[in-house]
Amino acid sequence: MSKAKGEEYCRKLCRLELLALLTSKEEQLEKEYENFQDYLYNDSDVELYFANKQRANRY
Repeated sequence: MSKAKGEEYCRKLCRLELLALLTSKEEQLEKEYENFQDYLYNDSDVELYFANKQRANRY
């Protein structure tokens, strides 16, 4: 593999890994938001980060 092709391959691989991380983070944020809403309106027994639980308790 030539140097140029190797660099292009590395760039594509890095982009794919970054997209996978962003997708994973997006899923985590969506789940935390859903749990926050459930905590506010329905169920105080959901999994929620402590700081977000404290914020929810202010409402």
